[in-house]
Amino acid sequence: EGLLCRLSGTGTAFMSLLRCHFDFVLPVKVDASGVCRLPTAHEGDTQDLESFFGRSVLGCSLNEFLAGPYEQQRFAGYVQNASRQQSLVKELIRSDLEGQR
Repeated sequence: EGLLCRLSGTGTAFMSLLRCHFDFVLPVKVDASGVCRLPTAHEGDTQDLESFFGRSVLGCSLNEFLAGPYEQQRFAGYVQNASRQQSLVKELIRSDLEGQR
């Protein structure tokens, strides 16, 4: 959990909040095509998730675990929105830093 906090920039209080609401807390990456993927090595709760599904989940797309096309499309929209928001935040930080020079 400590490594997950350092990599994601979250604090232990935030991780505790996530853990009280979700069964699994996992680091994910969005690939160039906008697909949200689980890590390729065991991080976070990947081993627990593998036990739950009874199969390896390393490197899998989260879409593989959704109920159907509607849920997959809905999740893809969420990932696109989150990526857009992250880009906006990075741009705001960059412009703020340039303005301070």
